[in-house]
Amino acid sequence: MPLEQAIYHEQPIPDWAERERWADLAWITDNLPAFYSAASIAYEALGRGAVIVETTYHTQDGGHPAAYLTQEQIARYEDAAIDRLITGYTPEEELVVILLKEAQRTSAYRVRARFPEEVTPLSTLR
Repeated sequence: MPLEQAIYHEQPIPDWAERERWADLAWITDNLPAFYSAASIAYEALGRGAVIVETTYHTQDGGHPAAYLTQEQIARYEDAAIDRLITGYTPEEELVVILLKEAQRTSAYRVRARFPEEVTPLSTLR
């Protein structure tokens, strides 16, 4: 079957993984302005890539160490799903965040940057 005709079917995930995914997305949302700012600057200087966050370690201020890795650096890890996220995102509107977790697990997200000034206030919705 040609690639353009392939249909993607997401496999159901366990409840714990679903809860973890929602917690990850909430945390990413809380930190989105900083992530998007860093990713935008790094993209201009280095090209396509992702923000990598080491979630198993806390800095003295309670945060987590983070860095921007280029597409070439990330490709060395040979993860096809992450490679697709990096190749497919729109840098002007999106970024990729990869969370490094315990037991050598990773969670990767392609996130659309949307800031409060772009959101319609609930009071104006009818």
